[in-house]
Amino acid sequence: MSLYTPASDGEQMEGKPQTSMTERLPRTVRYARILVGIQIFRLIGLVFVIGLRNGTLPAAFVIPASTGDALTAVTAPIVAFAMGRGGMRTWALALVWNALGLADLLNAVSLGSLTGSTANIVANYSFIFVGVTAAVLFHIAATALLLRKAATSYFKAR
Repeated sequence: MSLYTPASDGEQMEGKPQTSMTERLPRTVRYARILVGIQIFRLIGLVFVIGLRNGTLPAAFVIPASTGDALTAVTAPIVAFAMGRGGMRTWALALVWNALGLADLLNAVSLGSLTGSTANIVANYSFIFVGVTAAVLFHIAATALLLRKAATSYFKAR
């Protein structure tokens, strides 16, 4: 028998009180936390500042797009950590955070199109399209997981 045996879902660890740090989160919450936390990669949106500095991208696009990406990225680990604590406010925070992250992406794509920056972005920053697609999918998947019964039950119980 090994010295360490992980607790299965719903099983308490022997000799230790059940606390928020030792209990296992429902699978849906664990996956949602990962999808939220991984959004830190959106710091890559700051690359547009280079285009602003060298005059190839307009400030009307760069400032809102880069600021939104940076704010989403910086708050991602905070929201992911908070989700482990549970509670309806945390659940609502995670849902609002995902909605704002999606809105920021929609805003950035719209501004890129409206300011005529799309051709420049395709030519010089094509890797961004992979990141935008991933970010949209991560936000949608995290929201879907948060709306599942197992996740809502977990947050209501806290």
